[in-house]
Amino acid sequence: FAGEIELERGNTGAAIDWFRTAIARGPHLLRPYGWIAGAYEIAGDSASSADNMRQFRAMIGEREADSLMERLRRVPEGG
Repeated sequence: FAGEIELERGNTGAAIDWFRTAIARGPHLLRPYGWIAGAYEIAGDSASSADNMRQFRAMIGEREADSLMERLRRVPEGG
């Protein structure tokens, strides 16, 4: 949840770091892949966003992935 808080605070870089840590500690967990994909997109790193979104979609399925991405799009510019 720390990554989500940092993202909401506008600290995209810190959020990405937290999501990377979460993925390293629990590569089987879905949530960090979706959040890091959104954070990378906000940061302007479309390639990393796409890589993580592919992993997320493979784990969760298309409909749920689209729902999360819509939530992330509502985060104000800059986080």
